[in-house]
Amino acid sequence: MKIENLGKASKLKEELRIINSKIETVEKARYVEMYGGTSFKTSTERMKYDSEVLLESVRPLFLSSLNREKQDILNKIEKLD
Repeated sequence: MKIENLGKASKLKEELRIINSKIETVEKARYVEMYGGTSFKTSTERMKYDSEVLLESVRPLFLSSLNREKQDILNKIEKLD
């Protein structure tokens, strides 16, 4: 790797670490929180009905998005080499 790419590689490595942490968080999530444009906030943490159904329906969307970001970072790292 060229010396001028070491800084870029270090930054990409940190981005990759953050994405991997987010993926792990989503995989272990027990509930979903949503925030509105004002001070509105709702959570499935203490929902009586369909909390698990809601979580299982949005989890794949988050994982898909995070995995695409991860692949983008890996592609950038590969181009540096």
